[in-house]
Amino acid sequence: MFGQSINSNKLNYELINNLMCVYGIRKITKLTSLTKKCNSSLNYRCFPSQHTFIFIITGDDRPEYDGISSQDAEQLEKLKATQIQGITKGSIQSSDRLMKELREIYRSDSYKQGIFTVELQNDSLYNWKVKLYKVDEDSGLHKDLQELTNHPKLEDHLGLQFLFKETYPFEPPFVRILYPVIENGYVLAGGAICMELFTKQGWSSAYDIESSIMQIAATLVKGRARINFSATDDQYSLRRAQLSYRGLVQIHEESGWYTPPKADG
Repeated sequence: MFGQSINSNKLNYELINNLMCVYGIRKITKLTSLTKKCNSSLNYRCFPSQHTFIFIITGDDRPEYDGISSQDAEQLEKLKATQIQGITKGSIQSSDRLMKELREIYRSDSYKQGIFTVELQNDSLYNWKVKLYKVDEDSGLHKDLQELTNHPKLEDHLGLQFLFKETYPFEPPFVRILYPVIENGYVLAGGAICMELFTKQGWSSAYDIESSIMQIAATLVKGRARINFSATDDQYSLRRAQLSYRGLVQIHEESGWYTPPKADG
């Protein structure tokens, strides 16, 4: 029962009180009256921590994990427990925002349709590995991705890294290609991506990561990106990508960004 969302009309108060007795915890007699004072449905979350039960109450009418697979819900539970224990690095605001975005990604059609997946590196909210499996079917990059599925050495997707600072969402994430090596498609040395979206000038705190991932896919296609099957992944590194990104920002701060004609989309 611990770490699971419990709808208020199914909450077994007697069971909870019995469990509290087992742990030597005083019964909460006012818990039942809490639901009577609130007109909206409540979701309860209960975490045992040093014989203390913490109830987190949210007023969202939609169940917290509605539309999310049990595996992804378990991942969110693990992250939430880490936050409560104060282990998570970064600011509370950025962690809450990233949790919300991850939850919405798990609900999204693009995620469920296998367009991309998300993996948290070392269970960190601030380091995401995104695996991009699908792009525009009329593109050369799509053909290359199909060829990847039969390649003996290369992965069957594009690997992307999203690094977030504690200032997120007010500053953009740093994004780079991990693998494979891409030619064209606005991909720079080291795997950095030439997109105004991921600069301070082009970013807005209203933007979300799901849309950003889809925008990357569209940008790669528009730039006629192709996979270099003979190149080695060691051409890409975080340091080289960061250096390329700094140079990119400096150039565009001086010359501005090119805005394509409306006919080009």
